[in-house]
Amino acid sequence: MHEREELEGVFEDLRQEKKIKWKKYLLGIVCVGGYLLLLCSGDNSWNVLVALRGEKEKLEMRIRNLQNENVELQKIIFELRGLEPTDEE
Repeated sequence: MHEREELEGVFEDLRQEKKIKWKKYLLGIVCVGGYLLLLCSGDNSWNVLVALRGEKEKLEMRIRNLQNENVELQKIIFELRGLEPTDEE
């Protein structure tokens, strides 16, 4: 009977260690999450995010304008090539 009580005590110790490890792991996750939340919610971070979003929108508009300009220039090029005499003529 004495051996059984010892084994139960060892298993209980292992269970307690496992619980402590999980608590430390969970605490670490909470700390990292809190740090990231502070980083993302800081005034400077928010201002940078807003500025980058505005810059992204400007760049996307510039891309659309350049694509439209490219289409128009390609039309002109094809028209001019169609008007130019070829070497075979």
